[in-house]
Amino acid sequence: TEGVADVTLAPSCFAELWRKLEDKSEWTEKAQADMERYKKEMADAGCLVGSRKAKKTGRPCSAFFLFTNEQANKVREETKCTYREALIVLGARWSNEMTPEMR
Repeated sequence: TEGVADVTLAPSCFAELWRKLEDKSEWTEKAQADMERYKKEMADAGCLVGSRKAKKTGRPCSAFFLFTNEQANKVREETKCTYREALIVLGARWSNEMTPEMR
């Protein structure tokens, strides 16, 4: 019908329009501003910006993630271990050493 877009062609049409667009500065500035807003919201929620969970769901971090975000660098400095090893140590602490009230 006239005036109705064919949605099957839309993605390729938008990609072609984007490639042909000479001045993308307006859109890149908007994207940058939106990324700054997103990072601020995630930081206010206590989540690490860039973590898969934060990007994927946009939900607030769980108590465990807040705990590991806060403690991981401290453990790394104390034990001189990798980030992955620090997370293993923190997982053990969370499971074995912390009571439900402490969590």
